[in-house]
Amino acid sequence: MERPNMQKVEKFVPEINKVYFIERHTLIHILSGKGSIQVDFKNYFDWQEKAIFLEKGQYIKFLSDDFVVRRIEFSNQNKFYSDEVRVLFKHLISLGYIDLLECDECSAFLSEATLTEHSADIIDVSSKQWYWQNPFKANKEEYQVIFDTKEIIDAEYANNLSSNDLVGLINERGYSAQALLKNKIGLSVKNLMGAKRLQEGLKEVAFTDKNIQEISFELGLKDDAYFNRIFKNATGQTPKQFRKNFDFENRDLFTQDILRLLQKYHTEERSLAFYAD
Repeated sequence: MERPNMQKVEKFVPEINKVYFIERHTLIHILSGKGSIQVDFKNYFDWQEKAIFLEKGQYIKFLSDDFVVRRIEFSNQNKFYSDEVRVLFKHLISLGYIDLLECDECSAFLSEATLTEHSADIIDVSSKQWYWQNPFKANKEEYQVIFDTKEIIDAEYANNLSSNDLVGLINERGYSAQALLKNKIGLSVKNLMGAKRLQEGLKEVAFTDKNIQEISFELGLKDDAYFNRIFKNATGQTPKQFRKNFDFENRDLFTQDILRLLQKYHTEERSLAFYAD
């Protein structure tokens, strides 16, 4: 494989609750830290000695003050659109990562000297490890169909296509993806399209001052009332409420997560253990 040119390697202690926007393909190596992190409005836990792969347009936020991380930014962007490497960066239902402690070939990159001198190699090593982990229990050909479909959704989500239109577009390119997606990741093309639109909508609401009608139009939705409805169903708040409550420089989503769970399950669940889990 072609080696990506290393742009920058930086070891640092991130500020708690600060939003770090990703400007180019980036590897975040969690050296230490017991708290949670947030990527694109989802919170994750237990990340020590894991390598997280993020692409331009995402963000990461550290929700405790004990993290030490190494950030590697790469300048050769063409590298990351190859079939073999994109699996690290095109997140489907969760956050992609490699556990460096579980990978013998990765262990060399735990030393600071190796990461500084040979950082480009970690991408190829991580790709091999990702396929070995095989998170969706698929073969390589099936992975290519899954991630080709994801790329089509990323390109077409704002073009006001119906689910049938999207499936037709995918099938035109020679992919029979609907059953494969359902079988391997448990989601339909419609689910993936909805998740993509919601994620982009959350970013626009949280990080811009665009009005809701403008955001709805840019997402390819028929009207802002429909956007308000699907947004509130997903978050428990209207877009305006979410924007008012979400201070992207200082606030995490823990309280919002709890409120959303309470709103959804308060008639069925009263156990603190349920909401803690």
